[in-house]
Amino acid sequence: MIFDFLIIYSLPLAAFLISILSFYYSALRGAKVRIEEVERIYFYPRFDSEGTLVGVDFEVPIVIINDGLRIGVLSDLHLVVAKPLECAGRIRTEQEMRKLPCAVENQGSIVFEIRTGSLPIKPKVKYEIKIIGKTAGKEIHSSFEFLLDEEDWEIISNYGEYYTLIL
Repeated sequence: MIFDFLIIYSLPLAAFLISILSFYYSALRGAKVRIEEVERIYFYPRFDSEGTLVGVDFEVPIVIINDGLRIGVLSDLHLVVAKPLECAGRIRTEQEMRKLPCAVENQGSIVFEIRTGSLPIKPKVKYEIKIIGKTAGKEIHSSFEFLLDEEDWEIISNYGEYYTLIL
């Protein structure tokens, strides 16, 4: 008798709950925009007319992903050099400003490449970079750190070509 009661009432209830969850995830769920982890950084040394290194630009490819089922709108994006303190500042490029605001399709992604102005980057100093985006009035965050060892620094500071650091 109890077994019949469980079968008669619990199976339809379970099916109803599963159909509600399925409907939510297939039709009602909004945009879920996030920033993918950074995998590499491109360094571009800057030299003055005498060949002396004056600073290093770096370019960070940033992938914005929408895991939701509705279109999300990315309204703002910044790259912040958080540590060391002497380099703190928000960085926005003109290319980036022309792309914003932009729609991120459902189950889609957009790639930004933010290139900094020349910064006094040094070897054996841990740099913390934060990426801050705004979508639907909320901030989305991602961060990463990098440390240039002596070998990496020698390649960047002695050659005029770019250098890729894989994190």
